Amino acid sequence: MNPIVQPTNSLLHQQEKGPEMKAILTGAGGQLGQQWLEWAKGQSGVKLFPFTRDELDITNAAEFDKKLGTLKADLWINCAGYTQVDRAEDEPVQAFRINAEAVAGIASWCHENQIKLIHYSTDYVFSGSDEDRIRYPEGYPEYAETAPIGTYGMSKAEGEKQIQKRLENALILRVSWLCGAFGNNFVKTMLRLSAERTEIRVVADQVGAPAFCDDVVVQSMDLVRLDARGIFHLGSRGLCSWFEFAKEILNTWERSCTIIPIPSSEFPTKALRPTFSKLDIRAYESLTGKSCPQWKNSLANLKPKL
Repeated sequence: MNPIVQPTNSLLHQQEKGPEMKAILTGAGGQLGQQWLEWAKGQSGVKLFPFTRDELDITNAAEFDKKLGTLKADLWINCAGYTQVDRAEDEPVQAFRINAEAVAGIASWCHENQIKLIHYSTDYVFSGSDEDRIRYPEGYPEYAETAPIGTYGMSKAEGEKQIQKRLENALILRVSWLCGAFGNNFVKTMLRLSAERTEIRVVADQVGAPAFCDDVVVQSMDLVRLDARGIFHLGSRGLCSWFEFAKEILNTWERSCTIIPIPSSEFPTKALRPTFSKLDIRAYESLTGKSCPQWKNSLANLKPKL
């Protein structure tokens, strides 16, 4: 599967004729899965079949026919994944089981049943090095070589490869610094801590651009309607550090807590973190004719469920 393939418009034409688009949604309990469900409430012609981790074990492909075979879905939207970056260093088998082996099973089932797969991946498939920041000033393009520096990123990169081996028309959508109204994320953490403390120390030498779940769902559907395929980067325009992001969060919600910038060396973690997490979203913009929002604007529109 090439990094980007010019789309056909078969799904777009299908929706113009009126039939309902049916999609299996795995990871429905996570922040992105919940955002998909929220989005679907206001849509006609779209029906989601949501499955949480307890309702469908994606690592057990033997369950798929029994639980999914009668749904006659057009899409499988996979928001499920092992996302505990630090814990993955201690649980590599589990990380690869969910992020690679299970994804291979999903891709095989989609191939057998002629269902289009939408799968979410991450900036952690790249090294995030300072050298890459110089090489890719607009962010990592889709064709950049993957070189993960930790178990989580390695497992997600392997999941991408497993899809590419099995499907030609899948959409692999990479996002970074994901935040939304639901679940746990950096925005909610900063709001919670700012209510408990007078100051918060936040790393200032890791940069990227947050992707907001509501934007990601809309951008995903833009590509689905075009029946696009391959790898795309989604998210927002701009660049910030975690420190700058935290400051903007507190300014937006008018919190008085002080944010103190620190180097990563003062906040050690089990897994190495990329210093450069920016994804280049221009391929999406070129294909759809739409501009991604500036991250500050998306943050201002966010209504987190606290």
